[in-house]
Amino acid sequence: MNPEQQTAADYYSKHRKRSFFSRITIISSMAILLLVLAVNINALYSQNQSTIKSNASTPENVEKLLPSLPPGCIYQHANGKVTVACPKATPTIAINVPINVALPELPPQCSYITSSDGSAVHCTAPVSPIPTMPVNLPSTCTITNEPNMITCTYGNNQTVTLPLPKLPNGCSYVLGGGKYYVVCEAKLN
Repeated sequence: MNPEQQTAADYYSKHRKRSFFSRITIISSMAILLLVLAVNINALYSQNQSTIKSNASTPENVEKLLPSLPPGCIYQHANGKVTVACPKATPTIAINVPINVALPELPPQCSYITSSDGSAVHCTAPVSPIPTMPVNLPSTCTITNEPNMITCTYGNNQTVTLPLPKLPNGCSYVLGGGKYYVVCEAKLN
């Protein structure tokens, strides 16, 4: 055997001297590994403790966890499944038609006042008649046979009957010549 080569058994023999620093390095490395392992185990354990409980598979009060239904609809339970039943539900159309009603310009001794009861025309002295203002309806809307109501038609031939916007006290809608007008009366308060 070559004298420069040695076997592993010779290298790790019991009588070989090891340096003090190599032993400290090995011991400190082991201590750091144990510390990191303990921190990781602690982190995993605390994460397991803080998970949120899910009631997804709980059959009790499952309706409490589901969204609310429109009127006329109920949740039905069949074969472990929950279904929605709407026996008397009718489709509703949510349409907003912008109807801008211009109020007449009042004489200087009159004004529109607002209170908790709504708005009203308020005059401090006798006045001449207040001018009327025409109501400009959207092109898809027509006047109905009911007072202060209009019917609007939309792209898929759906029609909706809507009331005209509320006016201040002292003002009203007057139908004349196939068109609505806003008429306000000057009352002394």
